This record gives sequence, C-alpha cells and structure tokens, in this order.
Amino acid sequence: MKNAHTISLIARGCRLGHASPIFLILLFLQGCATNPSEMVPTDAVVIKTHPKTVAVGTVNGNWPPLVHSEDFKQALEDSLLRYRSFSRVVKANSGEDYRIEATLLEMKQPFAGFSFNIKSIIHWRLINARTGEVVWDQTISRHFSGQAFVAAHRAQLSNEGSIRENIKAALQEIGQLSL
Repeated sequence: MKNAHTISLIARGCRLGHASPIFLILLFLQGCATNPSEMVPTDAVVIKTHPKTVAVGTVNGNWPPLVHSEDFKQALEDSLLRYRSFSRVVKANSGEDYRIEATLLEMKQPFAGFSFNIKSIIHWRLINARTGEVVWDQTISRHFSGQAFVAAHRAQLSNEGSIRENIKAALQEIGQLSL
C-alpha cells in the first residue's frame, strides 16, 4: 500500500509541476501520469457518423497507478467529439441513445528497460440506452512503444500511445456499425 501511495504522490507531482530532488529521482524511476489530450487519436478513419447521441458510461478495470480511469474517460469523450462518431456526446443518464463502456482488462508494462512496448487490452461495449441491448461487444488489444531518452518519459509516451491506439481501433469499429 505504501508503494501505491508513493506512486500517487508522484503522479500528482507530475501534474502540478513540483520538482524536488527526491521527486525527480522518483520521477526518473516511475514516470508521470498520462495526459488525456495525448490519448486522443490524430489519425483515425471513421467511416460514418451515427445520427444518435452517445454518452461515455462506466470505465472499469485494474488501471495502473500512473494511468487514471478519469483521464481515459476524458480522452474517450474528446475522441468521440473529434471524430463525430455520433451526432452529439452527452452526459451519462441524460437521455442518450447509446452508451459506450470500457473495461481495462490488462495493461502490460515493463518495470524497467530500454524498450517500453506497452500493451493495453480493453473490453468495449456499445449499448442501446433505451432498450439495454448490447449492439457491439469487442475486446481490443494494442501495443505502442514510445521513443524518448528518459525512461520515465518513454513509459508515459508508451502508456498514452497504447491507449490512443486502442481508442482509435474502437472508433473505427464503431464507425462501421449499422445502428
């Protein structure tokens, strides 16, 4: 539990920009928390916009200490808006037509090394909010290896990239559905 608390403090320090010598050493070893804007795909190809509304529902899973489910949820909402996968993105339980849910099943992260090839496995579900019918249910696995000199930054880039590629794949799949 002490390690989780230390990592939580490191993550907050990265976001707030504090830089004590001890923090910098821990930062070098552990890395910074992810940035939601860096998890939004920039090159997704979404074939169609669905004429209904969507809300991001439950985001579950065993999230690593430096990858926050709230950041993932924000990145997913921003991605849905950016690629106009639906006519509008609304708050959950506000009369949406569809609800998208995501569960992080696994995020394989190396403890240390020169290559930070990180793999995210996310189970996705798109649900018709009016009927409760699951209209799309898929598990997507994506790898990403960030390039940076400092290990902590390389790990952060790899975390963000793996999630970004997973969101991209989900958006592209949803864009092919007939809803």
